[in-house]
Amino acid sequence: MNNNTTTVTCGQCRGQGTTVWNGNKTTCLGCQGSGNVRVAAPATLCGQCRGQGTVISQGKREQCGGCGGSGYFKG
Repeated sequence: MNNNTTTVTCGQCRGQGTTVWNGNKTTCLGCQGSGNVRVAAPATLCGQCRGQGTVISQGKREQCGGCGGSGYFKG
């Protein structure tokens, strides 16, 4: 990652630090529970998930592989 970074609210958990997967509350994989992620400045929403941090694949919600679940392009 370049040295020009910024902190943004995690797109997957919306800053809560936790998400619900299969009915269970778990630590957010996008931000590892912090609610925030460091991304390359300027912050750019992920094109694959459009900032959601998750995608629907074969009828199931999965963490976005493009951004690792953060909702932002990490540069």
